[in-house]
Amino acid sequence: MAGLARALPRPRTPSLPGWRVARRRALVVAIVLAALVAGYMLWLRNSSFVAVEEVEIAGAEGLPEAEAALRAAALDQTTLNLDLAALEEAVASEPAVRSVGATPDFPHGLSITVERREPIAYLKGEGAIVAGDGVVLERAGSRPEGLAVIALGGEATGGAGAGAATGDAQRIARVLGAAPAPLLELVERGSLDPDLGIVVQIGPGLELRFGDASSATDKWLAAAAVLADPAFEGAAYLDLNVPDRPVAGGIPDAPGAEELEAAATDAAAGPAADEVAETPAAPVEPAPEAPAAAAPAPAEPAPAAPAAPATGAETAGGATLE
Repeated sequence: MAGLARALPRPRTPSLPGWRVARRRALVVAIVLAALVAGYMLWLRNSSFVAVEEVEIAGAEGLPEAEAALRAAALDQTTLNLDLAALEEAVASEPAVRSVGATPDFPHGLSITVERREPIAYLKGEGAIVAGDGVVLERAGSRPEGLAVIALGGEATGGAGAGAATGDAQRIARVLGAAPAPLLELVERGSLDPDLGIVVQIGPGLELRFGDASSATDKWLAAAAVLADPAFEGAAYLDLNVPDRPVAGGIPDAPGAEELEAAATDAAAGPAADEVAETPAAPVEPAPEAPAAAAPAPAEPAPAAPAAPATGAETAGGATLE
């Protein structure tokens, strides 16, 4: 009996799969689940469940064609699959639109923000209204009231091309586009002088001499700091070739200094203007002023001391009066 028991095979007890088998099975399950989730998301992000149905557009006021194009492009999208390039392409032919931004509002909303190009100047002789980057916004024929003039003449180059200003016209437009809003309202004319470079006529007979178009923002802020300083007594021009060392020269010959000072104060109120105003500047030797002509002596003249010539005292914002 004992021998028979030893001859019979022993039954095998079931064993759990090894750790390698378990890991493989878990990996397969994870891959299947990931594929299902990915497929679901790919389907959902383009499905009607998240389609854009409500569109809000800000910044396109007065541009009905651009607004309609943006709305049509937005309604072809979903809030989970936003195509900003398609929105930009929809208004690519509208020069007044600088850029487009969009924010989805799940599940059906979309807010679009339009950054616009504003008219900066009127290009005289070509009837074109240009923005601060030189893009031609429209060809109006006549100059709109209150818009500065870009006057090209002499050796100046460029003009209004098919879609944007070129040459010196573009450089002058970029200088005007960098102006702080309070000062831009007082700009009358931008032109190119063969010796002085870009010259902007502003306010009551004041020339701002920029030289070239580089560092235009810094030069405008330097001008604002000088003009806003109560110690500034006026000048015929400001040389801004070196923004941290503006030079005032000449004798003003036009009224309206209070309006110019008020605009400059507003322009200099920003942080960047404060930084320019605090920049120390080295003094420049002024040119001596011509002595004033003596008045006719009265019947009983009294002795009077002659006026002393001006010294090299600094004026506003580190500028020195020549």
